[in-house]
Amino acid sequence: MKTKTNKSLRKILSIALCLALVMSYVPMVSITASAAARDIKVTIDTGTSVTLRDADSNGYYEIGTADELYAFAKIANNVNNTINGELIADITVNQNVLTEDGELNGDGSNFRGWTPIGIRKYKGTFDGGEH
Repeated sequence: MKTKTNKSLRKILSIALCLALVMSYVPMVSITASAAARDIKVTIDTGTSVTLRDADSNGYYEIGTADELYAFAKIANNVNNTINGELIADITVNQNVLTEDGELNGDGSNFRGWTPIGIRKYKGTFDGGEH
């Protein structure tokens, strides 16, 4: 009787292992789409964590603040040079850069530096949205 039980148990274990092996080859598919899945978190030059969002799912990340602009530039220059962006507001990074005479206001050490988008052959679309 003990031998029959062992054989049955081995068959069950064999079937379970075969099923586990087959299931490991089946790709996992997510049924629900989440807007958060398109979000990109970036740590920018100030040490701040910024989240870029494609709020209306049109393939363009919305840029409405200087921090979002810096985050977008970091992604475009270092990670994904085909990312698309659109300005949704006027952005000023540094105030009062020049004096009334057109000279640099101070030595420039108080101004935030900027690395232009495209140092890595930018291939995406950047929509200025008339800003």
